[in-house]
Amino acid sequence: MSLSKDLEKKLKETFYLVDIDKDDYINTNEIGLTLRALGIYLNTNDINDIINNIDPNNIGKISYEDFKNIFIEKLQNNKTFDDLIKAFQFFDKEGNNKINFKELKHGLKIMGEPLTEDELNILNEEFEIDDDGNIDYIDLAKKIFEE
Repeated sequence: MSLSKDLEKKLKETFYLVDIDKDDYINTNEIGLTLRALGIYLNTNDINDIINNIDPNNIGKISYEDFKNIFIEKLQNNKTFDDLIKAFQFFDKEGNNKINFKELKHGLKIMGEPLTEDELNILNEEFEIDDDGNIDYIDLAKKIFEE
């Protein structure tokens, strides 16, 4: 798969923003952050697998070309809106397009994708949580894919 010129430009810009010391490498612990900035969301286990495969000698750095290859692979496997809805439906015990916020938080934690305090605050601010502690996951998914 080849990237469009615009996407290649965005990829380079994002990579080199993270490459603070301008040595054409980023630290492996910044892979997840850099991918998220490009719209690829991975859990901690997936990020650790990438690091272990790309940096078996624990050098701690990754080149632009290696990062580009990871990005292309993950772009091809990226989740779709429907995949996200299916994942949320797992938590929808009543079939009403709503999930309990506490159950969602707990489920994400067990799946290796815990919400940070900032993410929790954003969810609380941007989405109406009803009196029963439920959130409309269709609205949530739409918001996620708008970003």
